Amino acid sequence: MMENKRRLSFISELVEPNWRFWSLVVILLLSAGALFLYPVSEYQGYVDPFYSPTVLVLPFIALFRLSCYAYRKDYHRHVFRHPMACLNDERMDSSKRKYTGETGFFALNNFHRYFFYIGLAILPFFYYDFYTSLVYESGFFIFRVGSILLLVNALLLTLWTISCHAFRHLIGGSVDCYSCLSHGSGVKKLFNGQSLLNRYHEQFAFVSLLVVVAVDLYIRALMAGWPVDFTFFKIAI
Repeated sequence: MMENKRRLSFISELVEPNWRFWSLVVILLLSAGALFLYPVSEYQGYVDPFYSPTVLVLPFIALFRLSCYAYRKDYHRHVFRHPMACLNDERMDSSKRKYTGETGFFALNNFHRYFFYIGLAILPFFYYDFYTSLVYESGFFIFRVGSILLLVNALLLTLWTISCHAFRHLIGGSVDCYSCLSHGSGVKKLFNGQSLLNRYHEQFAFVSLLVVVAVDLYIRALMAGWPVDFTFFKIAI
């Protein structure tokens, strides 16, 4: 009887959708399809975030995301079912099962800290896209709905990147005795500040991805003629 309950529990967990993981899968599939079947790079001063700075870096950005701790936790636990957060007989895990985490193909996840530098290097381009949306019409400063979306996109991507564990390692991972640092130490202040952001790294990871896709869809809607953009103010410069 108990064995049947355990098996039913295991099956229900397999079919029960994990909203974060499956939303990620759907977003990536739809985005990839739209990106390659219906490419769009710029429209009325709005630069598609998938093409900023260039579509050629997308594979590296994809690897940066997929090797992120926020995502790998989901696909290890909810797709490959191992390693679990803890051993629990009801989840049909076992200490005898061979560890399948950062081994074999998934050892590539250890390159995450190097993909981080690519993600960090392209951040200024997203802010430049925001600037371009403001001055794309020669002689005028224009502030529109799309400009807000581009700024929000840049800020969220920045928060996700600097809250990353790789950045945490970069600014504090080389310290042998963290508690020995003085309270006024610049390194300690920076590390403590990043620690606050790191608590929300998963949220930044998923929300920033949703916003990137939303901005892409917004630009496509404008190209399709949808009246979803309006100007807050326009100043001659």
